[in-house]
Amino acid sequence: MWNDVIIPSLETYVDIFGGGKIPQKFVVPSEVPWPEEAWGKHLGYILCDLRSKGTYFGFYGRDIEKLGELGLNQKLSSRAWKERVAPLLDLCMELHGEEEVPHDFVIPSEAPWDEKMWGVRLGLIVARNPQCAPRKILTISACKYNTKPLNDLSAVDEEAFGYEGIGILVVSGVPELSAKRGDLLPLAFAFANLPDNIKPKFELPEAFYNFG
Repeated sequence: MWNDVIIPSLETYVDIFGGGKIPQKFVVPSEVPWPEEAWGKHLGYILCDLRSKGTYFGFYGRDIEKLGELGLNQKLSSRAWKERVAPLLDLCMELHGEEEVPHDFVIPSEAPWDEKMWGVRLGLIVARNPQCAPRKILTISACKYNTKPLNDLSAVDEEAFGYEGIGILVVSGVPELSAKRGDLLPLAFAFANLPDNIKPKFELPEAFYNFG
């Protein structure tokens, strides 16, 4: 399907229309020069499902550079990212201990990686989906601070209000923040009293919300 229908149809579309921005309702015409195997296929919906649900993810991941050359939108939905990409990032971090994946990282053809994911250009997928980049929360206490990636804010509630007095100073790229703001706002008062020469050290310029 991918190599016989989708890719040839994309190439033909670009040859005819000069761009990869394919309407959602586009159906491959049943005529030359379109590939006969693709006649009548709902190419627009196929691509929509690719981005929203992560269908054909292995093929997408291996051919992402080619898709870019064709001008195709490569951005995945949050659902597709969570179901397809996030588990791969977790395994990558477990194996290599690094938060950021190099742009040129390709999933190796070996265990413990799923064989269906071998050859997927994970680094390029991350680079071309900045809207889904791993979220970061910067925390501070009287004696230490650290940056950690988290799936949501609930896991840090206990730490933030614990006996060590660790609090969240900067929350960056966390969509759930609006729902958690009521729990987190009390921390702002503690950080408001930090010396002015200290606070800038812990503020990220791209932060969604800065306390203090």
